[in-house]
Amino acid sequence: MEPQSASRRYVLLYGEVELGEVIQRDADFPNCSGTWTPSPNSDNPEIRSFIRAYVQYSEHADSLMTPDRHSTPASEAYTLEKEPEFEDLIESTDWALRDGDGVRHPLLVPIFFVGGEIGWRWHCMTREEQHIHDILRHGTAAEVRALRCPKSGGPLRIELCETSEGKSHFRIRGVKTDFFFIRAFGRSPKPAWVETLGPDFITQVSDA
Repeated sequence: MEPQSASRRYVLLYGEVELGEVIQRDADFPNCSGTWTPSPNSDNPEIRSFIRAYVQYSEHADSLMTPDRHSTPASEAYTLEKEPEFEDLIESTDWALRDGDGVRHPLLVPIFFVGGEIGWRWHCMTREEQHIHDILRHGTAAEVRALRCPKSGGPLRIELCETSEGKSHFRIRGVKTDFFFIRAFGRSPKPAWVETLGPDFITQVSDA
């Protein structure tokens, strides 16, 4: 979703962690840009520390580019060396901007530039995918158990997959259809419903 106004205020989020205030200054679809002010909050120190390291990486990569932000051999070499350290942040779907009405707008990993500037792209999902994603991130066990396949109205198989590197993602597929999508989960704590439903289960819905 892309706001129509070229200047709007948001709160930058990673999951439920508030990272700072963003003011959108410009938009040239699919790119948006503006300025940001980091939050002084100290909750979730591990996540904040990891994101601060990513911000420093992103700003340093920007400092190695040309004045009009074209890549250079130095910036390419630095990115090639350091980017894998932040792969789970880069692939995560936990990034969002929350507007003044409290509505979350998902985005791809933002890019931080020298001087407090920020750039991003909106992460567009279908309404059905967004609903499933929001319920998996923030819903109760009962709400997750009741999720339906958008294509058939039937059950979904939902998996929370983890790797030896500590990365995780949701894998969602229709039991009776070819509906399928994956959403990275990043380093956020496991949702509470995992304790009740487990990391691999089929939702319980009546036949469509």
